[in-house]
This record gives sequence, structure tokens and C-alpha cells, in this order.
Amino acid sequence: MKAEVIGSRELHVNELGNNIVEQHYISKEIKNIFGQKLKQIRLDRRMSPEEMGRLLGTSKQVLSRYESGLREPKFSTVIMYAKKLELSPAEFLEALPP
Repeated sequence: MKAEVIGSRELHVNELGNNIVEQHYISKEIKNIFGQKLKQIRLDRRMSPEEMGRLLGTSKQVLSRYESGLREPKFSTVIMYAKKLELSPAEFLEALPP
């Protein structure tokens, strides 16, 4: 399977050229807001990275990469995390005050 990135979309095509899977990623600016908000929520709830990772169903390493802006979440990840944190996706992506 090969992948081609087109804008903010990644297309996966198998060897026969069918079964295309499209993954939608968010913009770089929103990626940073997502990471900052995720970290702020974790700190506000006085949770360790391990505890937050368990709540979200991920590892502390993945959580750290999101918080530091090194990993770009898919839309489905933003929605899933928002549900688990009892927030709307819009609330989750609101910029923190300066």
C-alpha cells in the first residue's frame, strides 16, 4: 500500500489501485491549539500523562507528542477525545487565552 499526501488529506491505495482510504488531518495551527488544550485540560484535572492516556485510550508517549505539537491528530481523534473528555469538538479546539 502506498500513501500520497494531497493538501491535508492522505490517500492510501493498494497495489490494485482500489480500496482508497482517506484520512483527514487538521491544519498546523489547529494542531498546536489541540496540543495546548489537551495539556491544559490534563493539568486542570490534575492528571498525570499516564492517567490521561488511559482515559483517552492511548499511551503517555502519544499524548506527549500531541501536547508538544509533534503529532498531528486526525479529525476522528479530535472527536473521540472530545467525547471522552465530555467536551464538544468545537470547545476542544478553541484557542487558549494568551
